[in-house]
Amino acid sequence: MFFGSMRKLSKLSGNLLVSMMRFLISVFSDQNWSI
Repeated sequence: MFFGSMRKLSKLSGNLLVSMMRFLISVFSDQNWSI
């Protein structure tokens, strides 16, 4: 039970990290295009 919740939590944080990275990459790419 504990390991299952830990795995679910790590998966959720991993998805959040990936979405944040995509957001930062899109923002930086937009700035590069504007420059």
